Amino acid sequence: MILKQKYNVKNINYYNNINCQNCLTYKLCIFFQYKKFITILKQKKLIHKGEIIFKEKKKMHFLYTIKSGTIKTYNFTKKGNEQINKFYFKGDLIGLDSIYSGIYSNFSQALETVTLCKISFLELNNIFIKIPSLGQKIIYLMSKEIKINSYFISLLFRKKAEIKLATFIYYLSKKFKIIGYSHKNFFLSITRNDISNYLGITVETISRILSKFKKSNMLIIRNKHIIINNYLKLINFIN
Repeated sequence: MILKQKYNVKNINYYNNINCQNCLTYKLCIFFQYKKFITILKQKKLIHKGEIIFKEKKKMHFLYTIKSGTIKTYNFTKKGNEQINKFYFKGDLIGLDSIYSGIYSNFSQALETVTLCKISFLELNNIFIKIPSLGQKIIYLMSKEIKINSYFISLLFRKKAEIKLATFIYYLSKKFKIIGYSHKNFFLSITRNDISNYLGITVETISRILSKFKKSNMLIIRNKHIIINNYLKLINFIN
């Protein structure tokens, strides 16, 4: 059975009144332990599939932490083509790469219904003075994001298409495990077109490789449901 936790977001008034203690993401949220400063979480937002959260080159007023759902960030090339640079999931903090300039460095778009908390960056700056350890955690997250981005940049330029896709599936598996979902059996809201864009391989190549993985009994694919049938085989294939 495919398990994916969902939020009931039909009652917007109830949703807006959810406090941090009742949020299913609180263990992943770096702000939760600073309860008396929790007013920095200014507003909870419900974003529908396809909606833009922020735009490139706009002044940054907020960071966003994801309560549920999946988001992609992207830029446009000189030819006007979309280039995806990252996917974000439950518990992730969005906007860290814009802190230095104070300007959003990319576009951010919901890939499904997403719930977010908006964090005032101005107030966050003031809190850094009162709580240096929070600032240190933000720096840690920024460093971690740089490391992940560097890894995937090297992946895109150096490895074969099969290794790229296998590594991407492994990364998703690790990510889902962190946020409390099954790491071997999950639903993927990212389209093959977006995966193609991100990894720099064609949709047809992705389909061919997935068929090969299925035949080798490494994966079971059912539409957007992915089952890692042989986890050790996946790891060995990457290595």
